[in-house]
Amino acid sequence: MAMKDKSIRKIFTSNVISVTPDVSVSEAASLMEKNKISCIVVVQGKKPVGIFTERDFVVAVHRQNHLDSTEIGKLMTVQPITANIDTNIYEAYSLLEINRIRHLIIVDSNGELAGVITQSDIMKNLGLEYFVEIKNISRIMTKNVVTVERNFLLRNAISKMAEYSISCIVVEKDRSPVGILTERDVVRLFRAGVDIDSLRYLRV
Repeated sequence: MAMKDKSIRKIFTSNVISVTPDVSVSEAASLMEKNKISCIVVVQGKKPVGIFTERDFVVAVHRQNHLDSTEIGKLMTVQPITANIDTNIYEAYSLLEINRIRHLIIVDSNGELAGVITQSDIMKNLGLEYFVEIKNISRIMTKNVVTVERNFLLRNAISKMAEYSISCIVVEKDRSPVGILTERDVVRLFRAGVDIDSLRYLRV
């Protein structure tokens, strides 16, 4: 089957974790960490009204919001990009690229939540013809990498991630990479109750 004819129907995740806008950011982060997911769909009734991602959580931590009392509806991305169940994989990929997003909410013919498909889901299912032109990883890798030193304060590392809108930051020692801090790590550390204002990566 050609990529342009391949529907996302069998690719997207239908068992989606969703919450209402009045749920706290802290509770949403707990659900994300517990279920090892990168986003939560916010719904009213059965229709999606927003999306909250690990990146949104990093920004919330950076801004030092009161996460236990702040409702997710105040920090979510409103009017999220959606696609119909029968959208083909190429169209779904284009929506992600054009809108510079990593999660696409899938809705049924009534506009009700049907699932979520991620950039990773699509990349795993793209045909071989998509990759045949890529012969060297240097053509697609990110070269302007944001880094921090190993003893950098965790709070400052998170601020850099939020400032540059990046999903991870490379940790160095003597100008050599020794680790990586991701958005998911930030959620995990917050839920573990660590003091991000005093913790250094050296101790993570």
